[in-house]
Amino acid sequence: MHVHISNLAAQTGASLFLQSNAPPFPDYLRIPTVNSSNVHTFPSPPWIYDKTEHLTIPTLTSTKSITHIITEERPDEEVERHWEVVAGVAAFDKWVVDWRMLQQLFGRDNNEKVETKPTVEERVLGVLKMVKKEKLWVLQRKS
Repeated sequence: MHVHISNLAAQTGASLFLQSNAPPFPDYLRIPTVNSSNVHTFPSPPWIYDKTEHLTIPTLTSTKSITHIITEERPDEEVERHWEVVAGVAAFDKWVVDWRMLQQLFGRDNNEKVETKPTVEERVLGVLKMVKKEKLWVLQRKS
């Protein structure tokens, strides 16, 4: 298995937490398998994790040795002909203000007055909404 990990994925720690199948096999990451002789062995051949930067999707998808790609570029139809999108990973995109909630908190919705004054936490956390969208795609080469 040959996995290319894009810059954004590498920044999240993907290469630290997923590299259990590549040398140097530190003891705390070893995932042994049992062969027919009941001897614990390690993956053979080991996986290759590639974090080369500034490679385009066309370059990565045309490299025959790569079997999986974690990318921040949304795959297009051409890529999807030869690669399966195994997963999409949603992440922070932006904050938006819920103006309707803000109006309700301060009693300005339909000229109604609010009986109790909202706490600072209610004012801030209730009004700000985090918007997420897909930022990473995991691709696997089709057989």
